[in-house]
Amino acid sequence: MTETLKAFALFACVSFMIACNGDTCQTCTKDGETDMEICDSEFASDSLYLDRISMTEADGWDCAE
Repeated sequence: MTETLKAFALFACVSFMIACNGDTCQTCTKDGETDMEICDSEFASDSLYLDRISMTEADGWDCAE
């Protein structure tokens, strides 16, 4: 491989890892409100993430992945 091709391959791999960092997100909707997205990367643990989803749904929002 040429050095340019190697550099491009490295850049593509790093870009892919950043773009697809494994976040699990749910989009929550509610009539008359702007949709919101809640992602697990915003929380210190999965249980806090799931608690936030539950609280949001208890407030009348419909959340789905």
